Amino acid sequence: MRKDGDLQRALARWESEGGRATPEIEAAGIRRGLNESLPSPPRHLRTKKMTRKADRETPGVSTRDIFGEATGTSPATPGSYGQTPAGFRLPSATGLGPVRLQIADLSRSLDYYQRVLGLQVLQQTGSSARLGTLQGTGLVELTERRGLRPLPGQGRTGLFHFAILLPDRAFLGRFALYLEQLGVAAGASDHLVSEALYLRDPDNLGIEVYTDRPRTAWRRTGRELMMATDPIDMDGLLEAAV
Repeated sequence: MRKDGDLQRALARWESEGGRATPEIEAAGIRRGLNESLPSPPRHLRTKKMTRKADRETPGVSTRDIFGEATGTSPATPGSYGQTPAGFRLPSATGLGPVRLQIADLSRSLDYYQRVLGLQVLQQTGSSARLGTLQGTGLVELTERRGLRPLPGQGRTGLFHFAILLPDRAFLGRFALYLEQLGVAAGASDHLVSEALYLRDPDNLGIEVYTDRPRTAWRRTGRELMMATDPIDMDGLLEAAV
């Protein structure tokens, strides 16, 4: 397993080869939990994948079959899908600032965001805290409001989830191994353009940790980008981690 300096050099190399090391990437790629050497999971864990090979459907086929047999697909090259804006377009380097969350117990949430996601406390007052990367980029701001009830799983408006982007599939596989060793449950989906793991914090707020597939692997039907919610190839994901 790579250490801090190796991870930072890997991110720098990834950026120089055409990627962009966004704050989200830094947050999830250089993390306390994943910087530590993680041994291979015990044999019994390898039979308890989030999606077992014998049980999952064929990767690339949506469970809702939204594309039918998806005949006549084409590579999704830039400009070949979606509606091209007639006027202003956001610059490609546009990024997001910190997400602000209201939580019921600050100490409980700090433990989760540091232990599970590996974020660092950058600033803390009596009832709020700012967390982010080792480099000091803020990603999450927590504000305690005593008496708040956990967010219901369904049925109300509010935050669906916020997302943390990882540089590549190997990082996501190592994060999956790390969650297994912590005993933290996670959902998993293959969206064709990306692969993702889904978590719930102590207030039931949703967190997506994902990696994009290379754009050269994206497909389209007409001007519609092919996306779905398919079972993830967890065996392949874990193999990519080693």
